[in-house]
Amino acid sequence: MKSEALVSVIVTCYNQQQVIADTIRSVQEQSHRNIECIVVDDGSADDSASLIKEISGADDRIRYIRRTNSGVSIARNAGFAEAGGEFIQFLDGDDTLAPEKLVRQLEHFQSDDSIDVSYTNHRHFIVKQNRFETFAFEPFTEYPLKQFLYGWHNGVSLPVHAPLYRRSIWTSDESPYPNDYHGRCEDWVFLVLVAAKGVKFGYLDEVLCTYCINSDGFTGDITKLCTAFIQAALYIENRLPGELRKGFVEDAIQRSLQSYHDARRNEVLYASGNWRLGNLLTKPVVKMLKTLKQFAGMR
Repeated sequence: MKSEALVSVIVTCYNQQQVIADTIRSVQEQSHRNIECIVVDDGSADDSASLIKEISGADDRIRYIRRTNSGVSIARNAGFAEAGGEFIQFLDGDDTLAPEKLVRQLEHFQSDDSIDVSYTNHRHFIVKQNRFETFAFEPFTEYPLKQFLYGWHNGVSLPVHAPLYRRSIWTSDESPYPNDYHGRCEDWVFLVLVAAKGVKFGYLDEVLCTYCINSDGFTGDITKLCTAFIQAALYIENRLPGELRKGFVEDAIQRSLQSYHDARRNEVLYASGNWRLGNLLTKPVVKMLKTLKQFAGMR
């Protein structure tokens, strides 16, 4: 029975001593009790390690792994390699799960055994404003590969901890995150590769997890985000069937530039003088084009 299934929760942490205890607590408080929680410390330099060790010492369901800093994708793969559960739950060190999340998703799998990924709705916690907000995103089709390819961050979005995955999606010697991709936008790359397997997604319309938005982080820097988006698109292109490659990178570049202009619109409007306007518009574009040329030379 799915209600008795072991769920492996893989938590990644990097210098998150202020929040990691809350994240782990949200796992401990799951109403589904048959869990293992593998916390991968990606080389934190703060007090995260001592906090995690203290928590794991009092709960034998929690295991602590420390690695030299290698990035979140490698850390998730390291946790996955240690996981023995029938279902896999990824969780970043500053995000949380609602207590009933795993129970509700296991019931979802039990009600429809054809789905391979159960994903839920989520809310955002905006750190600087100390408030929660729920945004409306485009619902996925059951096989959402094209939505991920052409709609990501344009109405389509899915935080890493909203889905629960069947372990059987991946073969015994396979890592969920590609070991040869070291750029950002790793969740987009990951979801495209999952969807490209032809697995079926099912939606549970309940807010069952919280995504933390820190505007000082990577996702708060629109120039870095747009550049990384192009880098990720170039990686994805080489892993698509021929019929899906045509026009994909060009579309991604156009979306990236549009995202930049949309994000900076207010600043541009308030900027005075044509030279300042031109600088605001062209400086990050030049950076993105340099990145594009660099990666194009590697293809």
